[in-house]
Amino acid sequence: MTDEHDDLISYAASMIQNLCRERDEEKRTHAITRSTAEARILALEAQLSRREAELELQIVNSGNRTRLPFESHPAQEQMASAEIISMLDDAVVRNKVLEVEIKSLLKRVRCSNHILHLLSYFSCLVFTLA
Repeated sequence: MTDEHDDLISYAASMIQNLCRERDEEKRTHAITRSTAEARILALEAQLSRREAELELQIVNSGNRTRLPFESHPAQEQMASAEIISMLDDAVVRNKVLEVEIKSLLKRVRCSNHILHLLSYFSCLVFTLA
């Protein structure tokens, strides 16, 4: 009976050590993934801010520019408006792409957090049972 008990204790200790090793490896991997994702999110947010600033500058510059005599033609004003609208449309598309990528990265980080919490809970549960 004691041999079975000792074997069971030895097996449980071995399982606990393996689970702890796996948990620690997952924590390290998660930390790297999270750090990479956060850096990417910051880079995307910086890109988005830069694009918004460029867009604002273009809008300000298009409204404040002095007109030369040959620029007063209505067709040319219409062309400038069309160019601005096209530029705004392009900026919206780029911003949407960045927004989707940021949301995807945030979802991956949250999923990694959830898995890490589950592994920690399972490890604590095993310790409690032993």
